Amino acid sequence: NFTIDGDAQDFVPYAFGFKDGFNATIQATTDYMNLTPMIVKSFGNATPTVSKTEVKDAMKGSFAFGISIFAKKMAVRFLVATDAMVDMSYANKTLEIKKLTMKACKGTLSASGTLRNFSNIQARIGIKNMDVKTMFQQFEDFGQSTITSEKLMGNISVNADINAKFNEKFQLKAPALNGQVQLKLKDGHLLDFEPIQRMGTYFRNRDFKDITFSEINQEFKINGTEMNIENLEIASSVLHLYIDGIYNFRGQTNLNLRVPLNNLKKRDKDYIPKNQGDEGRKAKALVLNAHGMPDKIKISLGHSKDTTVTAKQ
Repeated sequence: NFTIDGDAQDFVPYAFGFKDGFNATIQATTDYMNLTPMIVKSFGNATPTVSKTEVKDAMKGSFAFGISIFAKKMAVRFLVATDAMVDMSYANKTLEIKKLTMKACKGTLSASGTLRNFSNIQARIGIKNMDVKTMFQQFEDFGQSTITSEKLMGNISVNADINAKFNEKFQLKAPALNGQVQLKLKDGHLLDFEPIQRMGTYFRNRDFKDITFSEINQEFKINGTEMNIENLEIASSVLHLYIDGIYNFRGQTNLNLRVPLNNLKKRDKDYIPKNQGDEGRKAKALVLNAHGMPDKIKISLGHSKDTTVTAKQ
């Protein structure tokens, strides 16, 4: 149930067929809005009930509008948000989201961007202080099964600039998705993550089931399903390591790992992981390579010579 204020110029002539469009300025408020029936069946296999062709046919006329919507509570499948607000406009086949904000997953989300011809999207997204476990739960693990909500704990903030394309069903085309992502993770835990647990073969007598991290503050490049990682330093309760290469959410991953030999030193139970910077990066190290499909990543000795493209194993 919406409360609506505003005006729609030339709406009556449009309703009687004398004009092919109208201009509108609308402000709408509601206590609760559920977008699930209109948008998607699931996050991993998003299939809206309306196709892009149907939307384009409906907007063939000379329409222009500005809409502001505020919802005290909003739901999209498992995502539950409060104080959701969006300010957007449409003209000349371009939908502009001037501002979108909401409280969700114990933090906040903000975004802005443009959707041209209902195909090309350019967006800036900001996530601040979200609980990472809740975020992965409510976003259904972002359609992947490698790193799932039950394996994560911590507080996450993200700034991302994204360019992408929608197909006919308003699904993102993975090969046409690219962007720059700045990620910050505080008080991070990785629980029962099998690819990392395999590294316990080289470093025994440490608990690889619950790995705690120092703060991770890193920038990544996204190209389709591939994430390009450069000079990522991870200081954890079990290992200190440096990572370079390609992580692929759906295809072949190829990551080179440097594990400084000072990891072999005995650690007390109250050990607090801290970043070492260039000093650790230049230290003598065990070199490893992680490669394979997301659910079958293998760890082997030595580095791959080329991690600029997806490894062919």
